[in-house]
Amino acid sequence: MGEKFNNYKKVNFMKKYFISGVLIFFMFGIAFSQTYSAAISVKTIDISKLKPGDEIVISIRLDEKSGGLIAGFQFFIEYDHSIISWNGTWDSPLTGVKSFYRNMPYESDSWLFNDTGNQIAASWTDPNNKGVEMANGDIFFEFVFTYMGGLERGKNSRLVWGETFEQKNGVVVRGVSEMYSEKLDYFVLTKQDGEIKN
Repeated sequence: MGEKFNNYKKVNFMKKYFISGVLIFFMFGIAFSQTYSAAISVKTIDISKLKPGDEIVISIRLDEKSGGLIAGFQFFIEYDHSIISWNGTWDSPLTGVKSFYRNMPYESDSWLFNDTGNQIAASWTDPNNKGVEMANGDIFFEFVFTYMGGLERGKNSRLVWGETFEQKNGVVVRGVSEMYSEKLDYFVLTKQDGEIKN
């Protein structure tokens, strides 16, 4: 009986020791973990004075950032292709993009642009893996579109940060807008949609 009791005490002590160790490790992790956050927005455009064929420039902006350097991102913007048309192509994106942030200059091996027919996509990866500091209010880059017409006076057309959309054949395509730091931690993003107003 005494031996069983001693074994029970040893097992019980080991359980307490293990649980305490896990708890300390967990608390240590919380103390040293980073939570990065950022607010990003798509510019709202007033086209009431434009005519079909005119150029529209839509900026992608960093409104606010807390902690971390920006080492990469991918942005997806959904828009009505019957109202505006992107001026770039996969092979020649620079006709449809301008005003790159000064510390994220265009290099074909670090930037990608595409229009999926549902969304326009852009991604950037820091070729140096160091990350870039951006100030609140800075612009990542600007998309260049052509106004096609068809938006009635007093109406608007949304510019929406992409998350997911479902194609006609039922396939759900993910176009998740996200941004990560030099430590490969993802920013918690607050995304402000834009619109084209007439």
